[in-house]
Amino acid sequence: MVSGSVCETSGSETTNCGSAGLTLYFMCEDAKAAHEEFKEHGVRVGEPFVGNNMDVFYFKDSGGYRLSFESPIKK
Repeated sequence: MVSGSVCETSGSETTNCGSAGLTLYFMCEDAKAAHEEFKEHGVRVGEPFVGNNMDVFYFKDSGGYRLSFESPIKK
């Protein structure tokens, strides 16, 4: 899914998306594990949060695009 919406969220510190507000959404098996792996590799990522029954986190890539990684909440 590609979105051109404004990139302000209450669960993340990201408030300005750059690149005309483009956000790329990625579904993954475990967003919390992906978040930790990105952090371990030195990527500045927003804090994970729950939205729409999904674990979610955001970060900007080097081109200014906002990337969203999401996975269903594990029960």
